[in-house]
Amino acid sequence: MYALNADVSTNGNKLTAIQMELSYDPKAITNVDVLPGTFFSDPVVLLKKVDQATGRISYAIAIKANQDAVSGKGTVAIIQFEPVKGSTLTTTSISFYQNQWRLTRDKNHRC
Repeated sequence: MYALNADVSTNGNKLTAIQMELSYDPKAITNVDVLPGTFFSDPVVLLKKVDQATGRISYAIAIKANQDAVSGKGTVAIIQFEPVKGSTLTTTSISFYQNQWRLTRDKNHRC
């Protein structure tokens, strides 16, 4: 099993939620899973969809209602995967799907 971190830097903005869309080659990697990182403490997973057939990951996490917005740098998600057995591919990538990375700021700094 391999793991890849999805990291964020807020550049001083305070965030309450993060949504990301990722794509990968399902002919190269399999058994894909996404886990919350450490950027938000005890986050709520709002959306977790891994489509193994198309190679698309939709993932969103947020702070709980009683928590303060978060700023800084950190890992928002950990993507775990395995190489497809018998595959002759030596390299592959996991990318943001059409450059989508959605950040939700706190009520004082809404987008």
